[in-house]
Amino acid sequence: MRTSPVLPAIVAAATIALVHGCTLPLTGLPVGAGGDAAASATSAGGGTSTAAATTSGGGSMTTTSGPTTASATASSSSTGAPPECSTKPDCPADGSCSTYDCVGGTCMQSPANEGVKISDPDGNCLKTVCVGGELKIQTDDMDVGSDGDPCTVDGCSNGAATHPPGNDGDSCGAPGKHCFSGQCLECADPTQCPQAANACTVATCDSGLCGFGLAPDGTSCANGNACNDPSTCAAGACVPHPKSNGGSCASGFGKCVDGGCCASLLVCGNGNTCCNFGQTCNPGQQCK
Repeated sequence: MRTSPVLPAIVAAATIALVHGCTLPLTGLPVGAGGDAAASATSAGGGTSTAAATTSGGGSMTTTSGPTTASATASSSSTGAPPECSTKPDCPADGSCSTYDCVGGTCMQSPANEGVKISDPDGNCLKTVCVGGELKIQTDDMDVGSDGDPCTVDGCSNGAATHPPGNDGDSCGAPGKHCFSGQCLECADPTQCPQAANACTVATCDSGLCGFGLAPDGTSCANGNACNDPSTCAAGACVPHPKSNGGSCASGFGKCVDGGCCASLLVCGNGNTCCNFGQTCNPGQQCK
């Protein structure tokens, strides 16, 4: 076998280096040379790769590479949030004061029924209207409610209900009752009550109810008898005061006899006998 002239020189150099404690880099060692060799190389990525070559009788070389580090940037695609809607049904349902539409994948709200009164309880002096797409409560003094009392005047003031007394004299539902100062009463004073037929009984008004009471004793009362002086009340009864016999009747024609009126104007018997027309009194005070 022919030996390369270079190999003895390399072996000799290595021997000298070992004797002096040096390490000889074996650069340019041909493949197939006998013995062990170490080589260093720099990878393109900046890392270091160490390869060990072993030859045995000019056989093939096996190379083991160390780890190599490289940086890479992953690309990502940012597409944003998914669309909120694709059609109108994907959006909230229309309300009393707003509508919704799908515009470019977004639900867009628009005001509706601006200024329109939305149904709310009647008679509360308020109203609910649409303002800028929202329900707003506003005062409404025309929205008057009743308190159910016929003796008050229903109204509103700055959104609050008012019910001052009123309607005096108006009937308030019950027979004989009327409104007086905000109350449903039969009367506020006796003049508003029915008067009694008996002149010695007077109307009264007590706590809004009509009644009757006795007239004060001595109150004048008429009894329709022409031969009575004015009668007066006593304990609720009309007491007559008859004229004396022979007194003039109330009409001025005739004389009174025992409480009755004698139309002939002639009275005999010391005034207790009423004579007929054309009669006279005899000496015994008898009619003749």
